[in-house]
Amino acid sequence: MATVSGNRVLAGVTSFGTACGLPGFPGVYARVLSALVWISTNISDFPVNVSVAGTGSGEVTSSPAGITCGVDCTEDFVDGTTVTLTASPSSGSSFDGWEGGGCLGAGTCTVTVSRVRDITAIFTEIPPAPAPPAPTPPAPDPEPSNVFTTSTPSVKVSRRAIEISERATIPSAGLAGLRVRVKSSGLNRTRCEVWRELPGAGSYLLRCRLSETFRRQLRRSSLQVTLVTSFEPNGGMEATQSRPLTIKRRR
Repeated sequence: MATVSGNRVLAGVTSFGTACGLPGFPGVYARVLSALVWISTNISDFPVNVSVAGTGSGEVTSSPAGITCGVDCTEDFVDGTTVTLTASPSSGSSFDGWEGGGCLGAGTCTVTVSRVRDITAIFTEIPPAPAPPAPTPPAPDPEPSNVFTTSTPSVKVSRRAIEISERATIPSAGLAGLRVRVKSSGLNRTRCEVWRELPGAGSYLLRCRLSETFRRQLRRSSLQVTLVTSFEPNGGMEATQSRPLTIKRRR
């Protein structure tokens, strides 16, 4: 060993013999001190610096071993060494590729050490899968139609009564009714009312009979009445139609 610039360095190697150059002890020796300048000039170590960037996370390892980044991200390798870097994304991340140092693509990165290499591995966070859409609620059952029509009313006057009838055409089963309101002393009052439970769509006769009292009144003057026809489909809403009717005086 020898001391050079305050550092202990290898000065020679004994290939055969005792100690190093002892008088009376022949041997084979190699003196290396004179080659130190050549060694330092031609055989050098260069660092490979790895960093991790991006919104995700992961690890980069090297072959030959030495780099395990994110714990140990820098390693010196002898000039001329071929170094392969492998990026492994963490769960929930993806590896998007390399930047710098001569590395491209998203596979492994292989470089030959001849200078300082600064290489960045880019990891991206994988967004969570969107929540499945809420199930569509079933459509409500359609409201049964309550649209109906009525025919022109028929009036039949006998000696003792007044009979009023009309036909109601309905779209489905339900309850149909006819009310006759007679105007008397300025008021409309229901004087006759009839309801029928009908089995299905069709045209049905509704008939209402005013009593003998109104028949006597008709002998003196005309009657002003209002016909109110109603239909309520099974499971639906009631609809009503009104129309005025004048029953002329009859003796």
